[in-house]
Amino acid sequence: MFADYQADVVRDYEEKKRRNALSLNLIHPTRANIRKECLAVFNDRFQKKDENVFRAFFGAQQEPAGYLKALTKSDPEDYKTLDNYLKKITSSTDTKNIELLAWLIDFEQRPYRSDSFKSKAGTIVDSEQVTQEDTEKIIGREKVTAAGDSPPKSKKERKLIMIILLAIAIAGSGYLGIYYMQHRLTGHEGCMIWDGDHYWPVECHDKSLRGTIFPINKQQVENFKLIKRTDTLTPYSIGKVYYIKYNGQVEFFTTNGRFPADTNRRLLPMSAHILDKYIYHVTN
Repeated sequence: MFADYQADVVRDYEEKKRRNALSLNLIHPTRANIRKECLAVFNDRFQKKDENVFRAFFGAQQEPAGYLKALTKSDPEDYKTLDNYLKKITSSTDTKNIELLAWLIDFEQRPYRSDSFKSKAGTIVDSEQVTQEDTEKIIGREKVTAAGDSPPKSKKERKLIMIILLAIAIAGSGYLGIYYMQHRLTGHEGCMIWDGDHYWPVECHDKSLRGTIFPINKQQVENFKLIKRTDTLTPYSIGKVYYIKYNGQVEFFTTNGRFPADTNRRLLPMSAHILDKYIYHVTN
């Protein structure tokens, strides 16, 4: 039901606001700040799946540039209803305002679809709500249970223990991943190869390797990657993303450099014209 979806969106907004995981525009919402955030988010992560919310606000447009133009010309008063809802001046609001909020906070299950939406209400315990006192009680009871002096734990306690253990496991795996990459970049590898979408550090004299071997460049290993999902490119990417046309295909990369398949050619910065022509498929 949409009511469950609305509750989850609002819950996600409040939780991210509590953790300072939102921009100041949304932590301290005003009509002007909501408009400002709309422009920032549109330039940062426009996606096709969000077109319906723009259509609801501004009517159908032929391409993303049309929605951006409509956003730019919009008046802060257009966001009055959502502003009142976030400030709890009103207790309900239109569907389009909930979808706009879901887009602004990057709510994972947006937009609402009755055939696929699954509410998380009542199924997830926020790990940040587990206090130190709770943790000490749980760990203490774990020790007592191991000695056979405590009755079985409740379902809630078992869930809290799993959250704590999962957090520890995630933190440990992140540390190992960083350690591994640093080792790869500071060990014996003095060369790198192109692995289809990124450079990989290797030993220069490894005879099992196939393909061109390049002298290692740490910046290229860490930052130079092929962009496989070109639908993530937006006007915000202009000048920050680089491209090349090769064998009739246009490929986009995360940073500047020489084209791995033909190092005699350098990449070019993506322009608004290239974005419209090859990503938005706008014909002039």
